[in-house]
Amino acid sequence: MISEKTKRTQIVDEEARAKQRKTVDARAAEPYPQPTPTPEEVHEAMGYDPETGAPPGGPPPVEAAPVVTSLSPNSAVAGDEADITMVVNGSGFNESSVIVFNSYDEPTTLISDTKVSTGVKPSLFIVPADCPVAVRNGSVTSNAVIFSFTAAAQRSAARSRRESERKEP
Repeated sequence: MISEKTKRTQIVDEEARAKQRKTVDARAAEPYPQPTPTPEEVHEAMGYDPETGAPPGGPPPVEAAPVVTSLSPNSAVAGDEADITMVVNGSGFNESSVIVFNSYDEPTTLISDTKVSTGVKPSLFIVPADCPVAVRNGSVTSNAVIFSFTAAAQRSAARSRRESERKEP
């Protein structure tokens, strides 16, 4: 038989355990504060080089700037109705190359690593003008070469030059 003292002790123990369970349950319901990692800890966890800050595998490769050497043709008569295909000659051209004509990106066709082309509409220019032409690969841009739109009085000379270029193989 269990003594009265033992019964009271058991009841007190059970009450204490129930109180403990309530405390533990309440703590579990509270959000556990997570420490905020420092930028250094984040970089270390991601595998960045602690000395240079370079990403895993080293820094991304730097793309070399393309080089423009010439344009063919390099001029047209302002206001001429005939559209032309301009070929940009140089080096370092690739699938990402874009011709920048007078500060505007133009639809570009890659011919080879030394030639790219785009269409030019002389009819859009009503007065003589010199337009810089460059090639951009990603974030690096080449030197610029000038494409000239000449006055109508020079039309026959420019047309003759174009016709002779068409006849050449």
